[in-house]
Amino acid sequence: MKKKGVIIWIIIIIIAIGMGIIYNMPINNVNYVKKNSRELKINDINDNKDLDLILDNIKDKNIVFTNETHGMKENTYIKEKFINYLMDNWNLKYFFVENGYAECSFINEYLQTGDEKLLNDIFNNFFNIVYTEDEKQVLKKIYLKNKELPDEKKLKFVGIEAIESYNGVKFYFNNILEKYNNLPKEQIAKIEKILECNEKEELYTERSNEYIKAIEEFENDIKENNEAYIKHLNKEEVFNIEFILNNLKNMSQIGNPEKGGPYVNKEFYETRDKLSYENIISIYDHFGEGKTYIHYGIAHAYQSQFNGVKFLAKNLNDDLKFNGKIYSINTVYEEGERFNNFSYETERYNSITTELQNTLKDAGIENSNRIIPLDNKKSPYKKKMYKELFELQYAYGDEEMFKNDKGVTTDFFQAEIVIKNPRPIEWNDEEFFKELRK
Repeated sequence: MKKKGVIIWIIIIIIAIGMGIIYNMPINNVNYVKKNSRELKINDINDNKDLDLILDNIKDKNIVFTNETHGMKENTYIKEKFINYLMDNWNLKYFFVENGYAECSFINEYLQTGDEKLLNDIFNNFFNIVYTEDEKQVLKKIYLKNKELPDEKKLKFVGIEAIESYNGVKFYFNNILEKYNNLPKEQIAKIEKILECNEKEELYTERSNEYIKAIEEFENDIKENNEAYIKHLNKEEVFNIEFILNNLKNMSQIGNPEKGGPYVNKEFYETRDKLSYENIISIYDHFGEGKTYIHYGIAHAYQSQFNGVKFLAKNLNDDLKFNGKIYSINTVYEEGERFNNFSYETERYNSITTELQNTLKDAGIENSNRIIPLDNKKSPYKKKMYKELFELQYAYGDEEMFKNDKGVTTDFFQAEIVIKNPRPIEWNDEEFFKELRK
């Protein structure tokens, strides 16, 4: 009788283990996507419940990191949607963007003050993918949201890019000279020397000895006469200047990118993203840490080394302070148009793979923008690499792309956004680009 009882218990245990294994086995990707996705209403900022789908996934994270292929209107709406949702539901403190600190210091100032003249000056002086009419309207809405919040809850907009733009440096230091009209002549001379060097040298070049000397003399003067600088400027302005000078000096390390993808420019991207990571650390050291939303170009959001290149999110993930605390979201686009900021022309664009299109079609969810968390229970994306979730050019453009990169999909990103029929951005100053095309 005892022997029979033991056998029964063994059978029960085996069945229980088997059921547990079966229960926790990943389901196929079609069934998973059907169950774990939601329509993303990027044009409806008043209804952000679609992002509730990832709230449990990000609740213990410190950084949410979305990405984009540049040149499409929908990218602005994605940023706006995430900013609003994260401010309302996640205690968002920082928005970090792929732009220089100098120019973004003015955007941040606008978000704190609502100075319309400053906002117009920003959009009349800077020309890149950030300064579109849609972006301008979004900033106005964020300001109104900020206005209702106490100072400690207001969103801080920060450019963490290691590359400062020519216009950003020019606008920033000229503004300093106008804003603080009681500066000692020694401080004025240091600023004017930076402006003089900035006029002579292009964006992606090794800094001349003259420029490096001007930067270092300015930095040393601030260290030796720190109290005087704080007296005539203020503590935050001095921090801003030191931050910008450090970027200007470091730009010599970055070099000039060649034509081709990131894997052709490994040294450029790795140096650039390591310096951007160090900028994040400097921001946190100065202002304190807080919940952060980052939005950058596609591969910068990948938390695992991608075809031998270590991008920004990978630098963050390698830091024990941030390891496991980042939630990256990859974006692909289906059959639309984008503005090419090299040719200054609109072009057809598609980055979704046929395999992912078929998965969405088989799941019956192919007719709308989608957000798909990839790290939920029973996810097949946590078990193997599905390269079809990457951009089309990355998935199939180079046979070597995934050869040396082992792991699973969620090592790189933990959610996917699919945008249908994207539209090209509309510039704040279209006449400027008409001149460039000539």
